[in-house]
Amino acid sequence: MPQSQNPSQGLINGLINLFNAGDLTVLEQDCRTLLKIYPRSLTLLNILGAALHTQGHYQGAVEIYNAAIKINSGFSDAYNNRGAALKGLGLLTEAVASYDKAIQLNPNDAEAYNNRGNSLKGLGSLDAAVESYDKAIGINSAYDKAYSNRGVAFQELGQLDAAVASCERAIQINPDSAEAYYNQGVALQALGRSDAAFLSYQAAVTIDPDNSLFWAGFEDGLQSVNVTSCSEEFVQLLSRMLDQPTIRPNDVSKPIVTTLRSYRKLSRIMDQTRKGDLGKKLNTVTAQLSSIPLLLQIMALSPIADLDVEKLFTKLRRLMLKKVTKGKSHAASQPFYVALSMHCFINEYVYAESKEERHAVEALTNKIRTDIEQNAVVAPEAVAVLGAYRPLHIFPWVADLPSAPWSDDMKEVIVGQIDNFKTEQIIRSEIPCLTPIEDETSKVVRNQYEENPYPRWVRAGLNDDPKPMKQIFQALNLSLDFDDQHFPDHPDILIAGCGTGQHALSVAAEYVGARVLAMDLSLSSLSYARRKTQELGVENIEYRQGDILDFNKLGRQFDLIESVGVLHHMKDPVAGWKVLVDILRPGGFMKIGLYSEIARRNIVKAQHRIAAQDYSSSPDDIRRYRADLIESEAAPNSAAMKIPDLFDFYSLSECRDLLFHVHEHSFRIPEIEIILKDLGLKFFGFEFKQRELSSKFKKLFPEDKAKMSLPNWHEFELENPDAFMGMYQLRAQKL
Repeated sequence: MPQSQNPSQGLINGLINLFNAGDLTVLEQDCRTLLKIYPRSLTLLNILGAALHTQGHYQGAVEIYNAAIKINSGFSDAYNNRGAALKGLGLLTEAVASYDKAIQLNPNDAEAYNNRGNSLKGLGSLDAAVESYDKAIGINSAYDKAYSNRGVAFQELGQLDAAVASCERAIQINPDSAEAYYNQGVALQALGRSDAAFLSYQAAVTIDPDNSLFWAGFEDGLQSVNVTSCSEEFVQLLSRMLDQPTIRPNDVSKPIVTTLRSYRKLSRIMDQTRKGDLGKKLNTVTAQLSSIPLLLQIMALSPIADLDVEKLFTKLRRLMLKKVTKGKSHAASQPFYVALSMHCFINEYVYAESKEERHAVEALTNKIRTDIEQNAVVAPEAVAVLGAYRPLHIFPWVADLPSAPWSDDMKEVIVGQIDNFKTEQIIRSEIPCLTPIEDETSKVVRNQYEENPYPRWVRAGLNDDPKPMKQIFQALNLSLDFDDQHFPDHPDILIAGCGTGQHALSVAAEYVGARVLAMDLSLSSLSYARRKTQELGVENIEYRQGDILDFNKLGRQFDLIESVGVLHHMKDPVAGWKVLVDILRPGGFMKIGLYSEIARRNIVKAQHRIAAQDYSSSPDDIRRYRADLIESEAAPNSAAMKIPDLFDFYSLSECRDLLFHVHEHSFRIPEIEIILKDLGLKFFGFEFKQRELSSKFKKLFPEDKAKMSLPNWHEFELENPDAFMGMYQLRAQKL
């Protein structure tokens, strides 16, 4: 046994280098090997604990720090670090106690005071948290993290000006504090200072572009500002945002396109195309559009909710069809041809087409088939244009398409429109069914989603930092006694009505150790969901077909059930809701999404107009309705002309779901209050994507700090009738 309790400084430095390089698995192995030689080395234990903590192995870190404390009960760093690991486990009360011990041993430990403040904040003890941050600042007046964290506590206390000032002080101390900029952005946004908030978010992602939380703030801020000028640097920043795997393109498509319209390259093209004959400028215009990577990027990822852009794309598509049917092509324009093909596939061919176009599509189809039969060269532009009118998988000759010399982006069209469909057909036969669908309403709803799987998406935007269930619920600021709740390490979660899988994937990526069962009526939706799940390598989701009315036959109970946008399509939504409550464990939680009657007032008016004019829910009639509405002379502020402001208007399945659904109910909050009581559920609050709505509620009802009064929420909605445009999304617990 060596005389020293610690390895040489050279070995310690090597371990620190491994930590800084992120080689944590190797670091952990080396530490454990060295601890066999130096079992009482506090330095090794501290490094090993840090490696485990950084990997998210919080329980293992706690055990290591306990071992260090057993060796030396006066080792204050171990208490501080143990507190951080306990916080990672969601054990905030225990974390505070550990920090208290660290402070008792070292009253000048500013970091322990700061960390203690973070745990107190998580417990909802905001005044005590501020006091703890003040202690840290008193010890170290240049402690930028304490100022930044205090800003968050002030923000949650509703002291928004103080929050901004505290974060500003952190930035003055450390101009590279991305976290302080982000926290300042949150407070500024709550104050309604959207432009200033967005600048703070922009600073955060510029300083630290690898932090998904900062990009979420940037995305949120982008939705609230009106960008009137657009530099090359800003375009590149938006492109970088779209590359983030945690960002959902559909959520940012509209502000990106709005921003691009102020971008000189695109604004000039749109001005030109309004004035003259596009036919003579087709090659020039499509080549110029091909030189705007951000536009091509968003076209391939999301529908575009912009009428002017739709009109431009519709005109260009018609002219491109005419051109390629004559056998003409233009290499510089190919990127736009390919992007438009992908875009029209994504929006499910929602653009209107004329009789002449239908004849031309038939002629183009025959031309490509003939070229294949005669072993002639098949122009990629011709295939791309056909794919902009029809999904390529419907043609029997696609199997004979040559594999070369397609470009990489053209290969994406082939994969997206042909290969993925084949994969889904195989998957479809493999999905188990709970019971046959017998309910008549369920049958017609299922048929709608078999024809139009909903919603079609390309990238889910998944969370990259899953957390324990308890920690997630603490972050929701629910008025729960967390010490009296059971949060399993491996929660059983049911997604009732999972559609094409976005919801299930989001939940599976959010909860550590989650076991997710995702069920839906539609096999088309489920096969899409399972294909995307396999592509992403997610393994903790099981997919099954079934009707909510039969879910009690699962023979299982769940810790959490989420059903968003589903119950209101049942014949009796309350009966379906009751089935879900029956299979929820006592004390289990629910997230339910229901249509708001008040928020959907304009949609209901549009549905009445659709019924009066005998539009059916066929694809042709949906396109006809959209074209008629776009060309109508309705007053700009009328209910009808507010429909094109909705993102769902710009893809076929979402437009059908929005305006042509076979069966739906809407609710009001007083009705929901009665249902919750009858089902034995306790309401814990609504969820909003827009932070400013929660701030508005606080201003209107400052005494309702928990935001749990449903009568208050009803009054709030009457004053803010669009607040629940995205549905009531409520949290509740089974009593």
